[in-house]
Amino acid sequence: EKVRELYNGLYHNLEFIVGYQAANEYFEKGIVETVVLSNMRGSSFSSSFLVLDEASLLHVEGNIMKLFLTRIGKNSKVVILGDRRQSTLDPNDMDMLDAMNRLHDIDEIACVEMDDFVDVQRSEIVRKILQKYEG
Repeated sequence: EKVRELYNGLYHNLEFIVGYQAANEYFEKGIVETVVLSNMRGSSFSSSFLVLDEASLLHVEGNIMKLFLTRIGKNSKVVILGDRRQSTLDPNDMDMLDAMNRLHDIDEIACVEMDDFVDVQRSEIVRKILQKYEG
């Protein structure tokens, strides 16, 4: 239950995919673990699948994206998620957009931008709300 409190969003999404019992087991056995970005210094994650969520909230001055990206070890895959429209930062201050601009021409990196009204997967009502706010 402590895991559920600390990492509510991650836990609930994992539970949705694999079920309640498996999600608990993954956390308990260390198959899935969470790391606070500020505690990543000096670490390298090999043979891992890394997810950085809410990256649109990282400020470019903090170099947190650089810190995260330079932790990628051998045989690892990385997904970085963020929504520039839901960020409280000016687009010029978003570390995520800065990284996309810097790294887009590296062959091993793909930058994918989703379409608001086609790719929203929450629910039909969320899609309609986005259309009213942004369409």
